[in-house]
Amino acid sequence: DLSALGDQVSGVGTYAGFENLDSSASVATLVAIAGQNTAFIRTGTGNDSLSGGVSLDGGAGNNNITADSRTTTVVAGAGNDNLDASAAAQAVTINLGNGANAVLGSALSITLDFRIPVFFCSNRQAACQFVQAYLLGPYARWQA
Repeated sequence: DLSALGDQVSGVGTYAGFENLDSSASVATLVAIAGQNTAFIRTGTGNDSLSGGVSLDGGAGNNNITADSRTTTVVAGAGNDNLDASAAAQAVTINLGNGANAVLGSALSITLDFRIPVFFCSNRQAACQFVQAYLLGPYARWQA
């Protein structure tokens, strides 16, 4: 558990298979790969790569973040961040902060800063079908 006092990560390196990682005070560039029981990864201001875990916090910097089937929350501060949420098994709450950010997902409901639901679909046809059902659903219930 690299989140305990005295087990803080501050140097450049690759860390894998840990329970929790808190390197929020670090300015180094880190590569953090979650283990099977990882609850959270929190990195500092370096240009970090985070992969897997329930809660991912990339801090400031230009981060590459990869959600897995357990991920429910992703946060990143200032910087140009990339998020791949295509492996997420449920809705993921996302706050990527300011910057030129990119998000990849598949049929996934996420919530951005303003609590506006955003849905990603695998192709245009699936997106059109989803939007039609989403918009007509309340209308059909109102007409009944």
